[in-house]
Order: sequence, then structure tokens, then C-alpha cells
Amino acid sequence: MAAVVEVEVGGGAAGERELDEVDMSDLSPEEQWRVEHARMHAKHRGHEAMHAEMVLILIATLVVAQLLLVQWKQRHPRSYNEPKSNLHLKRRETLSKLAAVW
Repeated sequence: MAAVVEVEVGGGAAGERELDEVDMSDLSPEEQWRVEHARMHAKHRGHEAMHAEMVLILIATLVVAQLLLVQWKQRHPRSYNEPKSNLHLKRRETLSKLAAVW
């Protein structure tokens, strides 16, 4: 089964790349893997920038959440501390309900 694949060949300027047609049936398994690997890299170009953007969004979200928690604690200490004081009761009720159902 013969397949013809276009492969980018580096060496030119950043935007100037040549496309060579390669007959996959004439290549060894290692060369076929290299061609497929090059195609995968070409297909996912710019993927690292997307990951960097996602990390920045995550960090910004964590900073904003932390600031909101600090403001909540300063402005409304009773409501901030209340869930913590009743947490042990809620755990005990949940565990007893789970034990009763089981």
C-alpha cells in the first residue's frame, strides 16, 4: 500500500519552508516514524504557547480567589468562620447516614 505524504523540510527562513512529497512505502519503519513524528510536530505547532496561557490563567485565578477569601475573612468573619465550626457536625451526620444506608 503506497502513500504519499507532504513533509516540511527546514532550512529556510521562519515562514519559508519547502514541502517535499515522500512515498511512505519506500521508507524504512524508522524513517516512516520520523516522517509521522515531523507531521505531528507540524500539526501541533504553537501548542506550548496555549499551555503557557493556561498556566497564567490558572495563576491569576488562584490569586484572585485568595484575595477574595482574605476580603471575606476581614469583612465578614462570622460567616467566614461558621462553616469551619460546624464542619465536624456535618461530617458526623454524613458518616452516620452512610452507615445507616449501608
